[in-house]
Amino acid sequence: MSDNLKKLTAQEAVSLEEEYFKQQDAERLSKLREKLDREKAQLELQKRKETHWMRCPKCGGHMSEFNFKVVVADKCDDCGYIGFDNGELELVAGSDKNVMKGIINFFKK
Repeated sequence: MSDNLKKLTAQEAVSLEEEYFKQQDAERLSKLREKLDREKAQLELQKRKETHWMRCPKCGGHMSEFNFKVVVADKCDDCGYIGFDNGELELVAGSDKNVMKGIINFFKK
């Protein structure tokens, strides 16, 4: 046997084995926590979507869809608010640069 190798006592071997399993358990727990956190985030997202889906951001009323030019817009049944999904306003405005400039300038103020 090499001089560099040290014979382990029974106590040292048990200690190394315990450390190994402690590390394995910690890794499993970490992976399980990550999985549970992802599942929790998905459930929260689903719950928020169910709570706010087709609800008016202005008054909380129910929103209905209607066809407007080339998109399907949302209109509040209570207050009349009209909303567009991401990218739909650009589709409605089309190549009319004055409409888009007016909207952009309004929000720059």
